[in-house]
Amino acid sequence: MRLYIRNMDPIIHQTLKAHAKEKNMSLSEFTNLIIETQLANQQMKSLTQLIIDSNNQSVNSINELIRVIEKQTEVLNKVLLNQKLLLEL
Repeated sequence: MRLYIRNMDPIIHQTLKAHAKEKNMSLSEFTNLIIETQLANQQMKSLTQLIIDSNNQSVNSINELIRVIEKQTEVLNKVLLNQKLLLEL
């Protein structure tokens, strides 16, 4: 598939051609390499964001679990205290 870039700034065109020549590539190959690299970088950023979001969700779930356990501990402590008081009667 050929990619045609319209209205490219002549300086950018010459710069791309020079870089392509340095790497022994055609301008089309070099342009495709740049596009593929950018797509890979974008995909990596998306995957990284998914991991960050997943980690944040895990942290929130763990924090909620800790709050529930703390409440249950308070209730159990009250029950134990009441049982102790009843046994002392």
